[in-house]
Amino acid sequence: MKSRWKRSVGYSLLAVLLLNIFHAFFLFKKEYSPLTISYTASSDFETYTWFAVTPKYSQDLFRTKSIQILPSIPKTVTTQIEAPNGIQFLGCYYSWSDRGTFEISNVEVSADGKTWHFDDLNKLLAYSSENISPIIEKGSLKATSNSDGNGWLMIDVHQFERLGRSKNFEPLHWGVSLALFLVIFIIGIARDQQMAKVSAALSTEGHSIYGVRIYVLYLWMLLLPFWLIVSHVFIAVSLALAIVHFITKRNDFDLSGIKKFIPLFLLFIGIAVVNLVAHPNNFPVDLGDYSYFLLAPFLFIGMQQNELKKCMTVFKMSICVYIILLSIAIVSRYFQLTTPYDFSDFFYETVEQYWHSSYLASFVMVALIFLYATKKPNWSMFVWTVFAFVFMYLSQARLPLLLGLMMISLLTVLKFPRKIRFYYVSILTLICIGGMIWISQSRPLQTTLINALFTNETQKLDARPALWQEAIAISEENWAMGIGSQNVRNALGSSLDEGSAIKFRRYNAHNQYLEFLLGYGVIILVLFLFVLIHPFVQRYPKTMLFTFYFAMAMMVESYLSRQSGVVFFSLWYSFFIWYDSKNGEHI
Repeated sequence: MKSRWKRSVGYSLLAVLLLNIFHAFFLFKKEYSPLTISYTASSDFETYTWFAVTPKYSQDLFRTKSIQILPSIPKTVTTQIEAPNGIQFLGCYYSWSDRGTFEISNVEVSADGKTWHFDDLNKLLAYSSENISPIIEKGSLKATSNSDGNGWLMIDVHQFERLGRSKNFEPLHWGVSLALFLVIFIIGIARDQQMAKVSAALSTEGHSIYGVRIYVLYLWMLLLPFWLIVSHVFIAVSLALAIVHFITKRNDFDLSGIKKFIPLFLLFIGIAVVNLVAHPNNFPVDLGDYSYFLLAPFLFIGMQQNELKKCMTVFKMSICVYIILLSIAIVSRYFQLTTPYDFSDFFYETVEQYWHSSYLASFVMVALIFLYATKKPNWSMFVWTVFAFVFMYLSQARLPLLLGLMMISLLTVLKFPRKIRFYYVSILTLICIGGMIWISQSRPLQTTLINALFTNETQKLDARPALWQEAIAISEENWAMGIGSQNVRNALGSSLDEGSAIKFRRYNAHNQYLEFLLGYGVIILVLFLFVLIHPFVQRYPKTMLFTFYFAMAMMVESYLSRQSGVVFFSLWYSFFIWYDSKNGEHI
């Protein structure tokens, strides 16, 4: 009994120490130094210019001192802005916009002794007021008026914040650490044997190189939610170990399993060929970004199915710890605010500092899909699922939340006895059919659903319909080879109407199918669809679940236009195919 208590105390202290280290180094608080903004303002009429600032986590709007600009006399304007938590909105205003043309140039931002000169003003402007028409030419941003009133140019604050941003590495509050210690200690006492079994189960047998490969994957799965960029190192190390393992224990490998990934290889080769032929400037960047398609399938070669399951166990624990720690950090920082602010907005904006909410929700869904596909539902799974869905709801990951509810409900029903399952499936089918009929006949309901799924509280405007329309129009003229992935954002922005509020936001297509069609042409789109359909043709059950989720989520996000999305898709696509198709390799 004493040894169990001592063991629980020791493990609890170690766990709290690790949680503090992870919180300090991976969930650091971002702080911002004062920014000095300098630009040359000129106009062909008398006007006044100033900045309006809304700090992050605030509803207040602050206005800087107005500076007079006389006709045809350029003037250098310098303004300092202090916002320790960052800037939510920053607008450059000028008065009497209907009297002529207002122009800014030579824009510089300084912070902490660093200065950034904006050579490309497209990266400066987010959008503008509706009563002016901004045009960028020859290093100047010119705004002419459409109607009376003050004109304003909303600045892309992400470009500004990079200069003044610093990281504050703080451990958890002592009260939180004490509470975590007590919780972990109680769990350790209550479930000492179960925890000992889990610890023993993570051990590995066999060749030493094989064991090293497994433990490297454990470490990768542990760090994946916290430090995604380290995947570049882990994939190199894992592949090097796989090569050594293959050389030393060649009989453990069945290389025929690589044939399962031919569609993924073809997609990588197709992108490379299209770039070489039509977009050579994109070739080096895309080759690096999409190399995971070629390399990820070799990560798990020669591994037993139970070892893959252990890797998923480590990942499930890691993603659970990550969202718990992130939730604790968000709640504690919210109560430290000196101004009132909506909690749901604060939660979403804080999550976005570390992850795109849809990407993080997809990591959560991978863990849940595997959990419900391999185990019968129980109360601990139910509690974890509710917590995960509440987290996704507060993160405003609306479509992943909806897909998750549907898939988890279906997986739960399939575990019921056959008779009960028939009734549940029949009722659910009738509800779905009735709901689709209702939605198809109600325009207000369609609008409500679009707003609920595709917009968030801090960004009321949904850009997707306009982006999809322009992406289709551009693709019709470049269907064979596309326009190059690196040109998609500029092309979409240029094709939008001059008065569009999203013209200067440099958005991607927010749809992976249109993103590939626009960037590389119809052949790459077909190859990508082949990748998604392949698990269904082969009848790989868990891969089908993963692919279905991803295929649906990609209808509103261009996941593979970001490195995190490429890592996420290629890694788990390869994992699930190996897991589903294991047939006694490495015996």
